[in-house]
Amino acid sequence: MRDFEQALAMFANLAPRAGLPAEGWVPALLARRHDAQAHRIVVALTHPDLPEVILKAQFMPEDGIDFVQSVSVQAELADRLPGVARVLARDDAAQVVLMQRLPGRTLFDLCANTPVETHAEPLRAAGRWLAQLHGLDGPEDRVFQPKFALAQIDRLEAAVSQGQSSVARRPQFMDCLAAMRDNPPVGAECLTKAGRGHGDLNPRNLMIDGDTVGALDFRPTRIVPVAHDLARLFTHYGAFLPELSDCGGPLPGVDTTPFFEGYDLIGPDDHSLAYLMRMRLLFDWAAIPKHQSRRSPAQQIRFRGIRRLIDRAFP
Repeated sequence: MRDFEQALAMFANLAPRAGLPAEGWVPALLARRHDAQAHRIVVALTHPDLPEVILKAQFMPEDGIDFVQSVSVQAELADRLPGVARVLARDDAAQVVLMQRLPGRTLFDLCANTPVETHAEPLRAAGRWLAQLHGLDGPEDRVFQPKFALAQIDRLEAAVSQGQSSVARRPQFMDCLAAMRDNPPVGAECLTKAGRGHGDLNPRNLMIDGDTVGALDFRPTRIVPVAHDLARLFTHYGAFLPELSDCGGPLPGVDTTPFFEGYDLIGPDDHSLAYLMRMRLLFDWAAIPKHQSRRSPAQQIRFRGIRRLIDRAFP
């Protein structure tokens, strides 16, 4: 718990910069990640007379580039888009930021382990908000260029073939990569829309309070096909569903209809979306440790969900 104490010391330094008292707050741990890739902590602080605030501190990696860029994107978007928490104070060298707390619960908390019938309203609200984000610097007509996705697929295939990356069920994985390489969208199938992306859109980074929606943990992005964000969101969402439906669509078994009732930049028939979702599934698969003994309980559950989606997406 030393990182929790460190975070509280960081808060004491940042609070005056935000015009807030350093004393009188009750802290609560919201999230912690501590593994080989990253060490960060998120703390909520409540005060009897002031709005709740969030402190996010990153201890590793120490270079600070991604952290600083992410906070900068959030600060910019807070001035342009509803539902983005304002940055109250930051210390880029220490990799710590103090921000407003968004109301509501994450899309993950609303949908995981709950009946699918209850997912329609939060998905619809998420769609409406995401259309606003993607429309900030666009949207613009775009021809999806599969060559960039194919280059990523080639690099992943080489890493697995050369032993630089190990994956579970390797023969099936390689067959799926070959299917992606052999069947990219072409011609009119590549017509889509591009806009301002989120960069890490998953159900844990969307906050929903009725019709009010906000987002967390933005990443710097260019104007990109909007299907990149949607593919990440839907594959994460589909992987934690307890069971898949009989519906078709861009990700077979996952009903995206409510989302597209709110989102109107592209539809579920967009070919780039279907292609990028299948590619996202393969990269998510590759990120799971090969051996079950090395997976966390969350990774084991996630891998079961990915396998169900793979069986539908690559029949």
